[in-house]
Amino acid sequence: MPFPHASVECADALEIDLAERGVDAVFADPARRAQGRRITDPEQWSPALSRVLALRESVPALGIKVAPGIDHAALPRDSHTQWVSVDGDVVEAAIWCGPLAPEGPGRSALIMRSGANGASTHTLTDSSVTDPSEPPVQVDPISSPDDLGSIIHVPDGAAVRAGLVAHLCERLDARPVGPRIGYLTSESLPDAATTPFVRSFRLTEVLPLRLKTLRARARDLGVGSLEILKRGVDVSPDALRASLRLSGQESETWILTRVGEKAKGVVLVVDPISRGPSTDSSTSRIHDAPSDD
Repeated sequence: MPFPHASVECADALEIDLAERGVDAVFADPARRAQGRRITDPEQWSPALSRVLALRESVPALGIKVAPGIDHAALPRDSHTQWVSVDGDVVEAAIWCGPLAPEGPGRSALIMRSGANGASTHTLTDSSVTDPSEPPVQVDPISSPDDLGSIIHVPDGAAVRAGLVAHLCERLDARPVGPRIGYLTSESLPDAATTPFVRSFRLTEVLPLRLKTLRARARDLGVGSLEILKRGVDVSPDALRASLRLSGQESETWILTRVGEKAKGVVLVVDPISRGPSTDSSTSRIHDAPSDD
């Protein structure tokens, strides 16, 4: 057996004396669904988040798996919460307390990717965020489509959930394309350290979000394969593809979103930019050093 001294006890961990039993750490995974539906209120989870957090009084080393969409206001101020994505999909988030959070209170994103040379992991942290319960900093968007840069950046979903978009804006010298929209625009490509946290595209054309215009483009260019990314617009990519009646040998990538202060719906026609090598083939971390002030 790999753990010859381990034992199993069937009991309610919220009712027994964990310290008396010599428990060093606790990891909890509250049930977040009922009758097949997702429960968004942490106090309606089973057990409730507050009851699990109360275990810190006897066992400070506590980890809790939570829903990736958890409201930042529900996070303990003295904890560290990390969102995890695997190959671009946000899969989980967890609250870490006490000695299980050696980096201290805050929020971070862990990006895991598979590749021909093996798996890689990359961690994005903003050291200026010391209270995970505070709302993320909002960056003013560009004023209009005329202010779009030549590069569009799509942050990894874990970075967006962790409220690190403003941090990426600073590193990329970028601004959001619209109010509370996670797509960023700039004139520069990400450096090797920032590349793992964004997909970058070269902007080639801006089109109105009108079916007639889009259908004519797809027909005239012979577009048969279409990747659609969207944020901030009530459009189903699958329904749009069906309405376009795609046929042909050409492929394109479209980003459907709202642009400018007036949040005008547009289609950004973009060309993907290949990711460069990260700073380390197996793992990398990026964070801001604390200020000397």
